[in-house]
Amino acid sequence: MTSSRTWHNGRMLLATSSHSTLFDVVLIAHILVGIAALVLVVVTYVSALHLPRGDESAKQFFRPGAQWPLRIVHLLPVTGVVLVLTSHHDFAFSNPFIGIGFAIWFIMSGILEGMVMPSVRVTVSSVAEHGAVDAAKLARIRYGLDATAVLLIVAAVVMVAQPGS
Repeated sequence: MTSSRTWHNGRMLLATSSHSTLFDVVLIAHILVGIAALVLVVVTYVSALHLPRGDESAKQFFRPGAQWPLRIVHLLPVTGVVLVLTSHHDFAFSNPFIGIGFAIWFIMSGILEGMVMPSVRVTVSSVAEHGAVDAAKLARIRYGLDATAVLLIVAAVVMVAQPGS
């Protein structure tokens, strides 16, 4: 069930509309992907903080092949599109909050793929080869993850508030 806004005696009430089970399952998946993405951003950030101290768990995190889970954010627009398509016309790509969500995802993907992941690759190879880390690359990782976390939170607020609907 999703909700739409209805006004009664000056107060906003939530009126529910029914959807298919597929919609509900995809909605849960969409929410879980968003939560998982935020958790992975935090874990990567904390690992990047502990890496210069020689923390073994941070070194384990920054080993070859361990960073692909950050790309879970790319499932957000996929599940979002399926939500729109299974909403029985309650939602459309013309809804402003959906466009805002895609814009946020596009910016977030650019930050992850253009700033964070290249720095992660350099850090992974540096740790594997020399056991040393580049402070500038770690700073780029942390700044990019800061921005990504903020964008994920803003996207969640936009999806709940649904401005323009």
